Amino acid sequence: MILKQYKIIVLLIVTFMLVWQSEGIAEIYKYQDQYGNWKFTDKPPLNSNKTQTVTYKSSANNRVKDYHTSLLKKYKPQSPLESATLAVVTVKTSIGSGSGFFISDDCYLVTNKHVIRPTTTKNWKESETELQNDKTDLNEAKRNISEESERIEINEKKLAQFRTYIDELRPGKDKDNEESEYQHRLRTHNRDIEKLDKKITETKKDDIQFKERNSDFSLNSSISAITNTFDIIFKDDTKARAKLVKLAKDEDLALLKIDQCKTSFLTLNKTLQPYQGMNIYAIGSPLGLSDHVTAGVITNISKDGINTDAQILPGNSGGPLITPNGEVIGVNTQKITDGNVNSEGFGIAIPAKIIYQVFGNYIK
Repeated sequence: MILKQYKIIVLLIVTFMLVWQSEGIAEIYKYQDQYGNWKFTDKPPLNSNKTQTVTYKSSANNRVKDYHTSLLKKYKPQSPLESATLAVVTVKTSIGSGSGFFISDDCYLVTNKHVIRPTTTKNWKESETELQNDKTDLNEAKRNISEESERIEINEKKLAQFRTYIDELRPGKDKDNEESEYQHRLRTHNRDIEKLDKKITETKKDDIQFKERNSDFSLNSSISAITNTFDIIFKDDTKARAKLVKLAKDEDLALLKIDQCKTSFLTLNKTLQPYQGMNIYAIGSPLGLSDHVTAGVITNISKDGINTDAQILPGNSGGPLITPNGEVIGVNTQKITDGNVNSEGFGIAIPAKIIYQVFGNYIK
């Protein structure tokens, strides 16, 4: 009887430990029923004078990770700008990376929609169009090869007939002239075969390369369209996983969240009116390099957003555009250039007030 009760107790405790997977102290109430049998429950029993409380620590799976304190301790920021960098991260996907920044201490972070959904970008659509054009050119080349092969095959039969005709001629001037004409046609025929062989080799090579590029593009398109968790890299290279919370319908904005997390965050200034000549800073991960700051001024306020001459490079997308006191006035989203993304140009940021309009419910 005692052994049986012991097994039941152990089973119940293990069951509770599996169910309660949260950090902290959990309580289980142990009491005797009217027959003297011990019972266990997660709620205080009613009408029992013989109740004992059993406590245990649960799994640390949901332990809150305090990135804020660890980053402050390590970097000891000396200015509002340097403090702002603690809240900026690199957002990595299976096919690229961008930037993002926290807008609350419980780890909601903003980035660009095109960072996590690159298929929505103009460049991605241009790549898709380029692949379609390459496919059309490749099919045209194959069609030309087929037609040229047929022409050469017909010409080869004509040459064979001409050869038979010459062989039946009597020796003399006419036969010599026809022989000379035959040799001329044969040389031309052989050159055509060499050109065709070269074209076939080149087309086969182009076909292999096209299939590889098209396969990679299709795979990346599929992955980027369904992926809902992303790697987040902090200033100190600490890594975490964030899940997708919301994609903006029209704007180039996305909201992610790291669970069980406490972090530094940036304040969105939705009331400040940006103006031309205003000093600003862009923080992000340009060209795969994390934690970089560039300075500039607001050059123009347009219908597309806030224009700035602060250097914006690939990887800066999704990072904050901030004032000298560390307040966010926009999200860097794209760059206007002469066609080369690494050349001089103007960056465009989505105003902070639009972030409020889209994600206001998640901002404390």
